[in-house]
Amino acid sequence: MRTLKAVAIVLVVIAAIYVVASRWPTADCTFSASAQMETRQISLNITGTNEFSLQAGPNTNSGVVVVDGHKLVIEGDSVFYHDKEVMKLAPESRNVDIVYKDGQVTINDGVGPAQSLRL
Repeated sequence: MRTLKAVAIVLVVIAAIYVVASRWPTADCTFSASAQMETRQISLNITGTNEFSLQAGPNTNSGVVVVDGHKLVIEGDSVFYHDKEVMKLAPESRNVDIVYKDGQVTINDGVGPAQSLRL
């Protein structure tokens, strides 16, 4: 009887560890977020980080993406990083897709060429 109880406890502990481990974020976890600016939709796809935010003004043409403390600012037709313009968005673009993985960010407006930079 005592052995059966010990086996049951061990099985419950193993099951609990498995459940926790299967839900624990790993470096390969991917997160997505989107927000609407006045004329553009911002889509953010992040792999390998747990710290990010996305803010956009639905009545303004501005948005802010923060990944691990690095801030990208979208204002009008420009994307800024450290107050320096890193990409000019096509005026007719309606989407800004931002993809982050392994310290590299790629910005695509769906019209012109994408821009990649290391954060």
